[in-house]
Amino acid sequence: MGMSAAQYLSQAKALLPRGKLWQSLARIGSTFSDLLDGISQEFARIDADAEALLDEMDPLTVTDTIDAWERFYQLPDGCGDAPTTIDARRDALLARAVPSGKLNRQWMVDQAAVMGFTITINNLPTPYHFEVLAPEVDPGMLSVGEGPGHQVGEAIRAAGPADQLECMIIKSLCAGTRPTFVYRADGSYSLTYTKEMMYG
Repeated sequence: MGMSAAQYLSQAKALLPRGKLWQSLARIGSTFSDLLDGISQEFARIDADAEALLDEMDPLTVTDTIDAWERFYQLPDGCGDAPTTIDARRDALLARAVPSGKLNRQWMVDQAAVMGFTITINNLPTPYHFEVLAPEVDPGMLSVGEGPGHQVGEAIRAAGPADQLECMIIKSLCAGTRPTFVYRADGSYSLTYTKEMMYG
């Protein structure tokens, strides 16, 4: 714990040279004593700021420098709405800075459950290719290939409720892996991400 302004003031007066002149200058209410008091308050403020900086070094307690933390970890990451409260921002930062069990199948299932999705992940015969089953999710309206006038580079589909799920999984993938998202129990709608779509 840092020193208080009163402690700094007492220390400063104790370090003054001996003699009646200095005793007179250091008496409470004198201009010189007020000067020492102002300096002592500044030292106490620096101590308090130094202690507060320790909290800024931990994602659990960061407040003043949370913007810098988020820039470093590239948050918000575009998967859903950006958190607005300090607590929610800390939670997102902690999940990114101190990942637990990431890059395995169960971690993605658990994260999807937090987002409100019940999914199953199956390996497919093709190496590094797996299938994400989310039959209860409406993937959204297709926006390419349904009629004339579509251009190369248009979005594959309009924004739908599955975007956050896809975003979370794609950002969690190991390099070279490829997911296929299946949104209907009969497999009648699926969306496969190639390496170029994932990382291009």
